Amino acid sequence: QSTWGLLCSLMSSRKSSSKASRAAVVEVHAPPAKKKTSTKTPSKRTSKKATAAETSDQDVAAAMVAVPVESMLSSHRSTLAPDEFDSVFYKPHTVSALVIGVLLMVYFAFQPDRWGLSSGKLGLVACCVVFLLFSMLNLANGPFIRPHPAVWRVVLGISVIYLLAMVFLLFQDATTARKWIAELDPRLGKALPERSYAEDCRVFTPDDPVSSMRNVRDALFDEFVIAHALGWMAKMVMLRDYSLCWVLSIVFELLEYSFEHMLPNFGECWWDHLLLDVLICNFIGMYLGHKLITYLNMKTYAWTKIDEIPSMEGRLVRSLLQFTPHDWVQYRWNYLSSFKRFCYVLVLIVMVEVNELNAFFLKAILWVPPPHPLNSIRLFVWWLIALPALREYYQFIEDPKCKRLGPQVWVAAAAIVVELLVVIKLGQGMFPNPPEPIVIWGWAAFGVVFVAFVVWQ
Repeated sequence: QSTWGLLCSLMSSRKSSSKASRAAVVEVHAPPAKKKTSTKTPSKRTSKKATAAETSDQDVAAAMVAVPVESMLSSHRSTLAPDEFDSVFYKPHTVSALVIGVLLMVYFAFQPDRWGLSSGKLGLVACCVVFLLFSMLNLANGPFIRPHPAVWRVVLGISVIYLLAMVFLLFQDATTARKWIAELDPRLGKALPERSYAEDCRVFTPDDPVSSMRNVRDALFDEFVIAHALGWMAKMVMLRDYSLCWVLSIVFELLEYSFEHMLPNFGECWWDHLLLDVLICNFIGMYLGHKLITYLNMKTYAWTKIDEIPSMEGRLVRSLLQFTPHDWVQYRWNYLSSFKRFCYVLVLIVMVEVNELNAFFLKAILWVPPPHPLNSIRLFVWWLIALPALREYYQFIEDPKCKRLGPQVWVAAAAIVVELLVVIKLGQGMFPNPPEPIVIWGWAAFGVVFVAFVVWQ
């Protein structure tokens, strides 16, 4: 009897639960009942609640509008914008890319003598192209979406290839590394002549038959003056901060003077260091870069779909504008706001200066002359790497929701450190001259002042 009673109670509870569930379903799918309109006047308590609700809604809306651009850095990954352009360019096309890649590989691999490259060089180029194709299709999106997120995925792939090349050179000796570099161009692999810019520091040369200011004129019309100014313009666009660029400019001039005993081409006259470099070339580049970022910061970014533009000329202009920024974030480093923030910016300054020094030491150790295109290619590649890397680094120190470094800044930092290790290892025995005592005492005094400044702040 007890068992039969238990079964009856279970059946009754099941029926009641099924009825309740059916009633809930009917209640969900049933149309909402019309509320009866009441002619009663609202009470004071009701009107106060409604007024408070309207006020809170207005405050929330105003807060949403007042959110600055920097606070919207919730993720260091870019989002696709297929509505701005033709959606066909934002589809993966992985199968098509695989088929085209295999066909191109067959086309180049089965007739290697046609391209004028050895089988080793051709195979190395093919490996890099295949990896870049994989990077374009499968790596994570970076912080930028213009001209296309795939472009910055390729840049990340290029930075990985450059890091691997530096790791490969790290495990070679200096002679073998120069032979590998000479494989890229037969003109390389020869010792470079030492050149100093401080042999004659006279401002006036009245006995010179060409000009009474021959040294200043030669320095002004040097082949690297325009490149110097353009380089600082690019740095201003990347860092977007006047004071930070001035610190980098002055510190690098001090580093040039400090390493003059190791690299003779660091030797410059006082007026070349102070006037030509800092106050003319660097200032002009920073000024032009600041004007550019001011324009980009004040510009209104309202994009129209290309399908909504009726004229062909307008569509062409819109296609060209695809190579301009989608939006703009003005960096505010605020390096004196906290000790943690100060350390972050200090790490950035150290990494930038080490990267600058690596360029000069690598070309001296690997025997790459300054006018060679390999130096320009390296600078251009580093500029492409630095743009998303700095954006990710700023994301890391600005956004509290970002808990890890982005992939681009990680690869960039690793490449700088490996470059420095290559310089230290391959440069052993090449720089026997000791530094001047004034350099040692000067940096010691600077260290004391710097530590005192940090403690005081």
